[in-house]
Amino acid sequence: MVALAIRVPADNEREPDHMEHVLDALHARMRRGDEITLSLARHRGRSGLFVRCPERLCRALTGGLLAYYPDVEIDRVDESPFDPMGADAASATMRLCPDVFPLRRYSEMSGSESRIFVDPLSGVFEALSPADDARVDLVLRRARSKHVSQAQKIVEILHRPLFRRRLRSARQLALLPRYLAQLDGTHKELMTTPDRDHEREGDIEAANDKLTAHVLFHARLRFVVPFNHARSQGDNLDTLSDMMAAYAPFVRRRQVSWKAAKRDCKRQFLLATDEVASLWHPPARQVRATAMYASEFTQLEPPAALPNPEDEDVTLVGRVCFRNQDQKVGLATRDRLRHLVMVGKTGTGKSTLLANLLQSDMESGRGVALVDPHSDLADQVIESVPTYRTRDVVLIDAGDAEQAVAFNIFNC
Repeated sequence: MVALAIRVPADNEREPDHMEHVLDALHARMRRGDEITLSLARHRGRSGLFVRCPERLCRALTGGLLAYYPDVEIDRVDESPFDPMGADAASATMRLCPDVFPLRRYSEMSGSESRIFVDPLSGVFEALSPADDARVDLVLRRARSKHVSQAQKIVEILHRPLFRRRLRSARQLALLPRYLAQLDGTHKELMTTPDRDHEREGDIEAANDKLTAHVLFHARLRFVVPFNHARSQGDNLDTLSDMMAAYAPFVRRRQVSWKAAKRDCKRQFLLATDEVASLWHPPARQVRATAMYASEFTQLEPPAALPNPEDEDVTLVGRVCFRNQDQKVGLATRDRLRHLVMVGKTGTGKSTLLANLLQSDMESGRGVALVDPHSDLADQVIESVPTYRTRDVVLIDAGDAEQAVAFNIFNC
C-alpha cells in the first residue's frame, strides 16, 4: 500500500464535480478485492487529505488528480499514522441507511440566495482539529454487480403506486429484501426536495439516478481518535462525537440517515461517484479550517527545451519538480559566462548549488576559484575534490596567522 498526502492552494476554485471524474477513472482501474482509503486527517498539527491505495492504482489516482486539479501537490508519506484502528484509539463506524437513496450531494449544497457552493468539509476539518492523528476514513471497493442488481429491483418496487404515495408499516416492508427492511416505518411521505439542480427530483427518482447513472462503490465510513496522554478519555470521546456530528448535513432533508455500526462491522453500503466526491474532495476556497495543509506556491510548467546534463559543456544543477516529471536539468557554460547570481533565504540550497557547480567543473578539468568568508562552503568543496586533481589545489586561509600568505594583488 502507498500513502499519499494531497494539497491544493488555499484559493482552489475547483468544486467536487472535478473529483467525480477522477473517481470514474479510478473505478475503471479497480479490480475485485482492490481497496482504497480516502482520509480526512489531522497529522502533525495540520488537517488535510490523505489516500492509501495499492501501488498499482497510484498512477491512475495521481494522474486523475493532476488532470482535474492542475495545482495539486501529491507527496508520498509514511502510512503508519493511517493504519487501521487499534485498541489504543476511540473509534466508531457509521453506515448509510437505506443506501438505495442518495445522500445530499455537492450540487445541492449552496446558499439559499447566493447560490455559492457551501463546502461541508469545513465542519469536518474543524471537528478534527482538537486531536492530532484523528481521522475519518472512507474505505472503497468496487460494488458487486449482484448487489447493484438487488438495489435496482428495490427501486423498481418502490416505483409502484403504493410506495410512491406513502411508506407504510415496517411489517409490510419486512417482506422485501434487506434494503426495504431498512426503511423508516413512520409513514414518511416520499416528497420532492427543493434543492439546487434537484428541484423536481423526488426521492425515488433520485434513487433511480444513483443506481443507473453512476458507477457505484461499496463503502465503509469509520472515525478514529488515538488516545493521547495530554487529553482525557472524555475529551477524545467528545472529539469523536463532534466528528460524527459533522456528517449530519449530508443526510439532511433526505430519506437516508447515518446509523452507528459495531466497531468491527464489515457491512458496506452503496455510494455513487457523486456521493463519494461530496464526502471527499480537495477543499474549495470556502474552507477556512484551522491549520489546513495547503500548497505554499503554484508550480509552473518548465520549458520544453532545457539543457541536458548529458551534453558537453552542460553542468547538472538539479531535477524538474513539476507533477510527475523528474528529468535532470543542466546549466550551459555559455550561460554561466554571462554571470550568475543566486538569491534565497537561509536553507534554500544556495551553497549546495554552488558546491555542485564547482564539483562538476573540477571533474570536467576546468579551473575554479572560490572566495568564502565563512569557510563552510570551502570545507565542503575541499572534501569533494577528485583524487586526480588534489595536486591542482591551492588553499589560502586568510584567517591563519601562523601560516600567513603574502601576495601583491597589483602584481598578478
